Amino acid sequence: MELGIRNVDSVTIDLNSTISALEAFWNPQTLNLQCRRLAESLTGVAIILFDISAIAPLVASILNVPSVAISNFCWTDIYKEFVLECPMFAHFIDEHRLAYSKSTALLRYPFSCELDGFGGVPTHDVNFVVRRPQASDNDVRARLGVGSSENLMLLSFGGHKDAFGVEDVASWHVPFGWSVVVTSSEFAPLFDGEGHIRHSGDGQIVLCCPAVQTRLGISYVDLVQSSQVIVSKVSVQPAATSNSAAGLRSPLRLYLNRIHEASTHRRAIAVG
Repeated sequence: MELGIRNVDSVTIDLNSTISALEAFWNPQTLNLQCRRLAESLTGVAIILFDISAIAPLVASILNVPSVAISNFCWTDIYKEFVLECPMFAHFIDEHRLAYSKSTALLRYPFSCELDGFGGVPTHDVNFVVRRPQASDNDVRARLGVGSSENLMLLSFGGHKDAFGVEDVASWHVPFGWSVVVTSSEFAPLFDGEGHIRHSGDGQIVLCCPAVQTRLGISYVDLVQSSQVIVSKVSVQPAATSNSAAGLRSPLRLYLNRIHEASTHRRAIAVG
């Protein structure tokens, strides 16, 4: 459980909504209740490994078990960038530092932020970890239920539902010969039991969120290796000032139009 930040889309942060959520959760009564409920659901756990919720060490303290953080950032790193614009973040930085200080240890990834929220917590540097794809391109397509010659567009990272509007996914026009694979669980309610969705166009949209990846035996690295286009983050275009579906879908439409216009299908990284 973690609040993190509230987004307008996957690259635009809503500071007011973030503060409101933090105020609602980080008051002593609510925080204590939520932590105790989580602790009750984790009876028998011997250690908590977390990335990077400040709730985890609080729950571990209740259970009297070690808690080990593993990350290249913590929320104090993020929140301190907003203090000048919104001074209320200073209070929640202090609250997070107090919670993080209860951690048993920190495993620090390369290229990390300051991670000063952990203060004097024992810290151990972790070297690069390289994961290799385990499934072939054909295996990935077979497990996703798409044709072996189908091109894949991987829509990765969170916040996309705010940029596109979840209810509008079914109207995405996917070109013939392409499938859009979405990895965020926020889209899960739209899909049937097979991970497919009714939509416009000749292609298809497939859900492969973490739970589905586990069920199908597909890793995120397998999806990256097998995709022709990867869209990592997408923002609402400045011109889309209204909440109309047409305006919110315009960034994705831009990528799909580029696919239509491409004369050859080469692997590309498309970052909005």
